[in-house]
Order: sequence, then C-alpha cells, then structure tokens
Amino acid sequence: MKSTIFITAILQTYVAAQAPGVIWSNTYDDACFYDVHATVAGNIIVAGQGFDGSSVMLFDPDGQLIWSAGGGFESEHAYWVEEVPGSGFIATGSCRSSAAPTWGLHLLKIGYNGELEWFKVYDIPGHTDSGYCVIPLPDGGYAICGTSRQQSPLIRRTWVLRTDSSGDTLWTHLSDGEINDRALRIVYEYEGLTILAKSQYLTHFDLNGNILWESYISGVYGCRDMCLASDFGYIVLNGYTYPADGPTVSHVDSLGNIQWTTSLYSYAEPHTCSINPTMDGGYIYAGYIYSEYDRDETIGRSSSWGTLSKIDSLGNEQWWDWVDDTHMFYSARQLPLGGYIAAGTISGDGFLSRYEPETGLETEGCADELEVRVFPIPFSRSLTVTSTLPLSDLMDISIYDLSGHVIADRNAEHLHFGEQSLVWSPCPSLPNGCYLIVLDSHGQRKVARTVLLR
Repeated sequence: MKSTIFITAILQTYVAAQAPGVIWSNTYDDACFYDVHATVAGNIIVAGQGFDGSSVMLFDPDGQLIWSAGGGFESEHAYWVEEVPGSGFIATGSCRSSAAPTWGLHLLKIGYNGELEWFKVYDIPGHTDSGYCVIPLPDGGYAICGTSRQQSPLIRRTWVLRTDSSGDTLWTHLSDGEINDRALRIVYEYEGLTILAKSQYLTHFDLNGNILWESYISGVYGCRDMCLASDFGYIVLNGYTYPADGPTVSHVDSLGNIQWTTSLYSYAEPHTCSINPTMDGGYIYAGYIYSEYDRDETIGRSSSWGTLSKIDSLGNEQWWDWVDDTHMFYSARQLPLGGYIAAGTISGDGFLSRYEPETGLETEGCADELEVRVFPIPFSRSLTVTSTLPLSDLMDISIYDLSGHVIADRNAEHLHFGEQSLVWSPCPSLPNGCYLIVLDSHGQRKVARTVLLR
C-alpha cells in the first residue's frame, strides 16, 4: 500500500532562526483568502471570497490577478481549492441565494482559463452546510468533507461526500452529531479517505463509504487542521493542549497515539489555521494572534498579527515570522521551486505575501537500510532511480508532485536484494518543478527529491 505523502531522504537543519525575506506583499480590496496553492504552471490559486462574487482566483507569480471565477450566487465563498492535473481546478465552500433561508455546500469545477465547467450545491433542508476540503481521486471523482449545522438545538454533523467526475453524488456520510462535530481536512491514502473530525478524531473510510477505523487523539483538544506526516502517521494542528495553552503541533499514529508535540512561539490569544508539508519533510504553519494590546503592550487597542512558523520533521520550530497591523494568515504553502506563499486577510481585504527560499541550509544523509539515489539533478529528459534493497521483497515505486498527485507508479513489484535501477521519462507536457520519488518496501519508506528543468 502507498499513501499520498510528502517525505524526503535528506534532513535539513537551519543555521539561524531568521525568517526568509518577503519578496512582495499585496492587498486586494473587498476580499478574503482562506486557502492558497501553487499551480503546476507556477501561478497561485486562491479560494476565498471577493471580486464581484467570485470564490476562486488565479494570480501570476508576482501577485497580479489573471482571472476570478464563481458559481454566480449572491453569497458565495470557497474554503478550499485543488488543482486537478490536466483538467483545471475543483473548489468547495458554501453559498446562498437571496431566496434561500440557509447555506448549502457547493462544489465548483473551473477550467484552466477560468471558465465555469459545472457548479453543484448539496443542501440539507433547514441546515447550514459548508465544505471545508476537497481532493481529486485517482478514478477522476472527488471527495469532500465539511459540516451540516442545525441551528435549534445547535448540532453540527460531520459530512463526507464522494462524487464522480461530474459532481454527481456516489455516497454521503452524515454523523449523528454534537455541538462541535465537523470535518475539517480529508486526505487520500491506503486506497481510502482519512478525515479529521469532531476536533479530536481521525476517521478512515474505504472508497465505498464504509468506516474502517476511528481513532481518538488523547491529550489534545480543538484540532484545526491535519496533513500526512513525513513518515507514517499524521501531523495535527491543535488549538491548544492541556496543561499549557497555546498553539501546538502533534505527530500522531493511526491509533491516535502522540509521537511528539511541539509548542509554537506565541502569546496573547493565538488562532491556529493551517499546517502543510514542505519539501524537506517539515511543515509550514499559518495562523494569527489576537490581542487587546500592541506587541510592546504599551498601546491599548484590539489588534492581530499574522504568524508563520517552519517546523522540521521532528517537531523543532526552525523559524517564525509575525506580520503586524491587523493581518490574519489562514493558509501557507511552500512553492515548488522554493519559498512560500501565505494568504489571509487584512482589515477586510484579501492579502498575499510571497517569501524567499531559506538560506544557510546544512544537509545530512539519513541512514537507513533501504537506500535510493536519483541522477541527474536537475534532469531534462530522463531520470535514473537507483535503489538498494536489503532483502528480496515487494517494492512500490511512486512519483508525486508537490500537491500529492501521483505522476507515475509501479506497484508491488517483486525485486531481488541488492541494487536496482529504473529510468523515468516524463511526458513532454509535465511542467518544470520539484518531484518526489517514493519507495515502499518491507515496512520501510524512502524518498528522494528531484527537479525537472527543461
């Protein structure tokens, strides 16, 4: 089995805790940005609200708007957007017409040029419904997670949906519900779907909608986001952890057992928003701090600061950055060729900030029985992948882009011990960028990183 996971064969240590410099920061009138990704073409795709009712916006690498798109509702916003390789973009959120009493969960398919291909609304009568995350599946369909809220009495229910490539429902799962029940993040792994739900649970479905297992994460509460760990397990972003208040990040296994927890530098009233993987096996955190005082605590006024933190694969906080003056960061991701993009809001306007790549990196090899080497780096036409297998065994070899999409794979091939080699020649339409070569064998996993540069 293999999972859509981001890992690397190189551990990196930052010499200084200096945050990378900002290349540019832009504000966009009457907008709010909740999610941001880099596209395979090197642009920036954003989910949010703004630009005459649009909920998805595409920007160039300098932050200039290319197009904006939406489903045409008077009240519409998207919480998540994903690129569908070779097809365009899929987004989810909520929407409401002027005549509708409640909000419905929407799914929005957009072409590469910003054209609306289709728009679906899934609505439980009398409930306020929202989609928080959507991912494309290998069969061409989609998986969505979110919440359905009943106002009186107040009950929230986790809502998981699977659709075909046209957005038609294949199955849905609606939990029994409680006050804080909602599904905030969904990932595809082990030929199934794992969601973060109820602020403290991991639930794994097969692709037919059956629950295979559910784990309670003890010792944390108020989990806000989740991604796959750089080894086996999950990285969970917590609102706070007893006994110490403040934002924390935890590595948990599929049983909900915490492997490590790190507390992020903060004070006052922190709000955690997103955690996403980086190319070196670490993670980038985005959130904001709210306080009634300025940072020097000399001026009494309400204020907020956008916060970013870089965490390594073992949970060590490597650098952090604060952005003053009512900024709120809701999402941050690493760009394919290095650096970061952060998205959020400032005083009722949308906000994007692009950061430089880190400098002053030292690398150390990661000793392991299973070894993998790739050359040349960068490559233009073909890449040679050489692995050393300690025992004759089955081995999966997969190649991913930085969004977690499978570009190529060879599944469960039996190989003899010793050195093995294969050559990967990507299709001519594959864009330049960073790619991960993932090997799984005998309970071990190894990943190498390479760069396609034509």
